[in-house]
Amino acid sequence: MRFFLVPALALLAACSSAPPPAAAPPSAPAPLPQAPADSPRAVCNPSLDDGGIFANADLEGVFVIRDAQNDCVRTTDTLLADTGFLPQSTFKIPNALIGLETGVLTGSDVFVWNGEKHSVEAWNGNQDLESAMRASCVWCFQDVARRIGEDRMRKWLDDLDYGNEKVEGAIDRFWLEGSLRITPRQQVDFVRRSLDGKLPVRKENVERVWGILEIERTGDSVWYGKTGLGSQDGRIVGWLVGYVERDGKRYEYATLVRGGKSTDDEFNRVMPLRKAITRALLEKVGAL
Repeated sequence: MRFFLVPALALLAACSSAPPPAAAPPSAPAPLPQAPADSPRAVCNPSLDDGGIFANADLEGVFVIRDAQNDCVRTTDTLLADTGFLPQSTFKIPNALIGLETGVLTGSDVFVWNGEKHSVEAWNGNQDLESAMRASCVWCFQDVARRIGEDRMRKWLDDLDYGNEKVEGAIDRFWLEGSLRITPRQQVDFVRRSLDGKLPVRKENVERVWGILEIERTGDSVWYGKTGLGSQDGRIVGWLVGYVERDGKRYEYATLVRGGKSTDDEFNRVMPLRKAITRALLEKVGAL
């Protein structure tokens, strides 16, 4: 899963040759307009200060954001931004897209609950695509993955250039505890490519999936995102990945948080912090 500058007129003036003595001196060139701060020609500073937001929440973490107006990608931690993690339930985005593209999902599907009780109450009942995405229903998308199958899944992850593209272990758990890894920077790039029509999927399927994932609509901004939460290397890891549209501008982002030991208490502590931290950082950079 990228930065730029405005040329200096002074350098051009210094390098120009003197006019012949008999000729009238050329008139001074009109000054070039300065690029606005959000112009593609503006300088991009890749570093972003998180203001202690992660530390104050007793978490390690990273925030990556891309300004679609100037292709400026900024991050609070370069090392973590390029470290691979299990995608957890953020994988529901490509899983849903692949399901729709292969016909495994039609958009009017009903996931029939088998009566098994789950710890998340919202999962205990029949689901459609919208409710399954919004409730992040694991068993629903395990069913989708099984119906896609290992061979097609592997081909599609290659076609989508998704993370390290590894489909190893159980077909219905490889994004939860297998070898699949994706970096926060790759998450942002995947969001960008989905919105820019750079994935081999139909526009209506992209719009359908992201339309389900609207988090908040206020004033001139709309916030979209998909969460993920699980365990990796004995620690709680959480995600929030998506984009914001504000006043005709677009920003793609990924937040990754890493908590303490994988216990129920730590799981419950980290769960609400993904959204709270992401909101604070989006507001800090003026995207919300």
